[in-house]
Amino acid sequence: MESKLLELLEDGKKRFQQLIQLAEEKKAAIVENKRELIAELSQKELELAEALEGWELAREELAAGKTLRELAEGAQGGEKLHKLRQELVELTEKLASLNQQNAQLLRTSLAYTEYALSLLQTESQTYGQQERSKPSVLDRTV
Repeated sequence: MESKLLELLEDGKKRFQQLIQLAEEKKAAIVENKRELIAELSQKELELAEALEGWELAREELAAGKTLRELAEGAQGGEKLHKLRQELVELTEKLASLNQQNAQLLRTSLAYTEYALSLLQTESQTYGQQERSKPSVLDRTV
Protein backbone atom coordinates (compact mmCIF):
# COMPACT_ATOMS: atom_id res chain seq x y z
CA MET A 1 0.00 0.00 0.00
CA GLU A 2 2.79 2.40 0.89
CA SER A 3 4.46 2.14 -2.52
CA LYS A 4 1.10 2.70 -4.27
CA LEU A 5 0.47 5.72 -2.09
CA LEU A 6 3.92 7.16 -2.80
CA GLU A 7 3.37 6.60 -6.52
CA LEU A 8 -0.03 8.30 -6.32
CA LEU A 9 1.43 11.25 -4.39
CA GLU A 10 4.19 11.67 -6.98
CA ASP A 11 1.51 11.74 -9.68
CA GLY A 12 -0.42 14.38 -7.72
CA LYS A 13 2.73 16.43 -7.31
CA LYS A 14 3.23 16.44 -11.09
CA ARG A 15 -0.37 17.49 -11.64
CA PHE A 16 -0.05 20.37 -9.18
CA GLN A 17 3.15 21.47 -10.91
CA GLN A 18 1.26 21.46 -14.22
CA LEU A 19 -1.50 23.58 -12.66
CA ILE A 20 1.09 26.03 -11.38
CA GLN A 21 2.65 26.25 -14.84
CA LEU A 22 -0.78 26.95 -16.36
CA ALA A 23 -1.49 29.59 -13.70
CA GLU A 24 1.80 31.34 -14.46
CA GLU A 25 1.07 31.27 -18.20
CA LYS A 26 -2.42 32.60 -17.49
CA LYS A 27 -0.97 35.43 -15.42
CA ALA A 28 1.23 36.48 -18.34
CA ALA A 29 -1.73 36.21 -20.73
CA ILE A 30 -3.85 38.42 -18.45
CA VAL A 31 -1.12 41.05 -18.25
CA GLU A 32 -0.73 40.98 -22.05
CA ASN A 33 -4.54 40.99 -22.53
CA LYS A 34 -4.55 37.82 -24.66
CA ARG A 35 -8.21 36.85 -24.20
CA GLU A 36 -8.18 33.76 -26.41
CA LEU A 37 -5.16 32.36 -24.60
CA ILE A 38 -6.76 33.09 -21.23
CA ALA A 39 -9.84 31.10 -22.27
CA GLU A 40 -7.70 28.22 -23.55
CA LEU A 41 -5.61 28.11 -20.36
CA SER A 42 -8.73 28.31 -18.19
CA GLN A 43 -10.16 25.29 -20.00
CA LYS A 44 -6.93 23.34 -19.47
CA GLU A 45 -6.96 24.30 -15.77
CA LEU A 46 -10.53 23.08 -15.45
CA GLU A 47 -9.69 19.73 -17.04
CA LEU A 48 -6.66 19.29 -14.80
CA ALA A 49 -8.65 20.29 -11.71
CA GLU A 50 -11.27 17.66 -12.57
CA ALA A 51 -8.50 15.06 -12.92
CA LEU A 52 -7.19 16.11 -9.51
CA GLU A 53 -10.61 15.44 -7.98
CA GLY A 54 -10.26 11.81 -9.10
CA TRP A 55 -6.72 11.77 -7.77
CA GLU A 56 -7.94 13.02 -4.39
CA LEU A 57 -10.58 10.29 -4.20
CA ALA A 58 -7.95 7.64 -4.98
CA ARG A 59 -5.64 9.14 -2.35
CA GLU A 60 -8.37 9.06 0.28
CA GLU A 61 -9.16 5.45 -0.59
CA LEU A 62 -5.52 4.37 -0.28
CA ALA A 63 -5.05 6.34 2.93
CA ALA A 64 -8.12 4.68 4.46
CA GLY A 65 -9.36 7.92 5.97
CA LYS A 66 -6.05 8.91 7.53
CA THR A 67 -4.22 12.13 6.83
CA LEU A 68 -0.80 12.07 5.20
CA ARG A 69 0.71 13.28 8.46
CA GLU A 70 -0.78 10.33 10.34
CA LEU A 71 0.44 7.92 7.69
CA ALA A 72 3.95 9.38 7.71
CA GLU A 73 4.19 9.07 11.49
CA GLY A 74 3.02 5.46 11.52
CA ALA A 75 4.85 4.04 8.51
CA GLN A 76 8.31 2.71 7.94
CA GLY A 77 10.21 5.06 5.68
CA GLY A 78 7.82 7.80 6.67
CA GLU A 79 10.42 10.45 5.84
CA LYS A 80 9.69 10.12 2.13
CA LEU A 81 5.96 10.34 2.77
CA HIS A 82 6.48 13.35 5.03
CA LYS A 83 8.67 15.02 2.37
CA LEU A 84 6.06 14.44 -0.34
CA ARG A 85 3.34 15.77 1.95
CA GLN A 86 5.37 18.92 2.59
CA GLU A 87 6.00 19.40 -1.14
CA LEU A 88 2.28 19.04 -1.85
CA VAL A 89 1.46 21.59 0.82
CA GLU A 90 3.95 24.05 -0.66
CA LEU A 91 2.61 23.48 -4.18
CA THR A 92 -0.99 24.04 -3.12
CA GLU A 93 -0.01 27.24 -1.29
CA LYS A 94 1.84 28.51 -4.36
CA LEU A 95 -1.14 27.64 -6.57
CA ALA A 96 -3.54 29.43 -4.23
CA SER A 97 -1.32 32.52 -4.29
CA LEU A 98 -1.14 32.51 -8.10
CA ASN A 99 -4.90 32.09 -8.33
CA GLN A 100 -5.41 35.07 -6.01
CA GLN A 101 -3.03 37.19 -8.09
CA ASN A 102 -4.80 36.20 -11.30
CA ALA A 103 -8.20 36.98 -9.81
CA GLN A 104 -6.97 40.43 -8.77
CA LEU A 105 -5.54 41.07 -12.22
CA LEU A 106 -8.85 40.06 -13.80
CA ARG A 107 -10.80 42.35 -11.43
CA THR A 108 -8.50 45.24 -12.31
CA SER A 109 -8.87 44.53 -16.02
CA LEU A 110 -12.65 44.38 -15.69
CA ALA A 111 -12.72 47.67 -13.79
CA TYR A 112 -10.64 49.32 -16.51
CA THR A 113 -12.90 47.94 -19.23
CA GLU A 114 -16.01 49.18 -17.42
CA TYR A 115 -14.41 52.60 -17.02
CA ALA A 116 -13.49 52.75 -20.72
CA LEU A 117 -17.03 51.77 -21.69
CA SER A 118 -18.50 54.44 -19.44
CA LEU A 119 -16.43 57.04 -21.29
CA LEU A 120 -17.98 55.91 -24.57
CA GLN A 121 -21.56 56.09 -23.38
CA THR A 122 -23.65 59.23 -23.79
CA GLU A 123 -24.72 61.24 -20.78
CA SER A 124 -28.39 60.37 -21.19
CA GLN A 125 -29.43 56.76 -21.65
CA THR A 126 -33.18 57.41 -22.09
CA TYR A 127 -35.17 56.70 -25.20
CA GLY A 128 -36.98 59.34 -27.21
CA GLN A 129 -35.94 62.87 -28.09
CA GLN A 130 -32.53 63.69 -26.79
CA GLU A 131 -30.79 66.97 -26.77
CA ARG A 132 -27.69 66.68 -28.93
CA SER A 133 -25.54 69.33 -27.42
CA LYS A 134 -22.41 67.18 -27.50
CA PRO A 135 -21.66 64.62 -30.17
CA SER A 136 -20.97 61.15 -28.85
CA VAL A 137 -18.06 58.99 -29.91
CA LEU A 138 -20.64 56.51 -31.18
CA ASP A 139 -22.60 59.07 -33.28
CA ARG A 140 -22.40 58.50 -37.00
CA THR A 141 -24.01 60.00 -40.06
CA VAL A 142 -25.53 57.72 -42.70
